[in-house]
Amino acid sequence: MGIIKYNLGFLLLAFVIGVIVVGCGTDSGNFNPNDETEEVETGTLVGEVTRGPLSPVEGDDTPSSEVAPGEELLIMTPTGEEVNSVITDDQGLYSINLPPGTYVVDIASLDGIEFTKDLPATVTITEGQETRVDIHIDTGIR
Repeated sequence: MGIIKYNLGFLLLAFVIGVIVVGCGTDSGNFNPNDETEEVETGTLVGEVTRGPLSPVEGDDTPSSEVAPGEELLIMTPTGEEVNSVITDDQGLYSINLPPGTYVVDIASLDGIEFTKDLPATVTITEGQETRVDIHIDTGIR
C-alpha cells in the first residue's frame, strides 16, 4: 500500500510540474508592454477645398470663391476600393494620415451643376512627408 501511495504522490507531483512548465512556455496572447511591436509609419494627405465663382459678375468687393466646409473626400486604392475618407473642416481644410502607397482621391458628391477638374487625383503618400492636394469646386455660375 505504501508503494502505491508513493507512486500516486510522485505522479501528482510530476503532473503539477508539467502543467506549470507548459503554462510558462506558451504565449497566452496577453499584452506585454516590453514586447516590441513594429509601428507603421504614415504620411499625411492635406489640402484645402474651395468653391466658386459665387456670382455671375465679380467686382472688386465680391469674393470669387469661398472655403467649402463639410465636403467628404474619398481615399481609394488605384483599383477603386475605398480605404478611408475625410471631411473638410469649417475652413475647408482636411488632413488624414495614410500608410505609404499610391491612392486615388475623389469627392463623394457634388451639388447640381458643380464639378471639379482637380479630381480624381492620383497621389503617392511617402512615409513622414506631407502631400498636398488643393481642390477647387466650380459652381457653374456664369
